[in-house]
Order: sequence, then C-alpha cells, then structure tokens
Amino acid sequence: MVLGDFGTGTTSLRGLRQFPGDVLKIDRPLVRQMQTDRAACGRVGLIAALAQKMNLKAIAEGIESARQVERLLELKCEYGQGYYFSQPRDAKPALQFTGQHIAPTRTLEAAK
Repeated sequence: MVLGDFGTGTTSLRGLRQFPGDVLKIDRPLVRQMQTDRAACGRVGLIAALAQKMNLKAIAEGIESARQVERLLELKCEYGQGYYFSQPRDAKPALQFTGQHIAPTRTLEAAK
C-alpha cells in the first residue's frame, strides 16, 4: 500500500500507525520547493529518514530535473517519479516503455 502526498495535507504520522503500507510518497510541491527552500530540503530528508527507519520506501513525486535527482540522492531518497523520467503514457505504451527501460525496481541512482 502507498501512503501518498506525505508531508502535506491530511497525511500525517498518525496515518502511518493507522494504515499498513510499505511506501511513502513525498508530495510534488515539497520536491519542487527543495530548489529554493532549505526547510523543504530538511523535510524531504526527514521523510526519507523516517521511511528508512520504518523499513518503507520513500518515493519523491514530480521530479523534473537532474539537480532534483542529485539532491534527493544526497537526502537518501532512492526512488522517484516525474517528467524527468517520462511524460505520462497510456497503458500499452507505458508497458512497452517499462519493459525496455526500467528494471523491476529502479532507483534514482540508476537514472543518473
């Protein structure tokens, strides 16, 4: 189960106790703010560390640049998604794309 938009909105630490899951998705606006807001970097790093301590995967949403990938790796966030990797696709082209370009679990490190 994925706990999405972590760090914003109604998703909270309380939600981690209430819902079984294995993935925390770091919300797109928080990832975007990392470029101009040091506090946002701190929050992303904290979420990634929390996920690691709880044996969860942290996935950053909305990655649009190589710099964001570098920064996320520095913050120990290993997984991500966004336009940097691919535009949204319909089901058939998406399956073809993933079969050609993505290993079963591909980390941000592999995308560099």
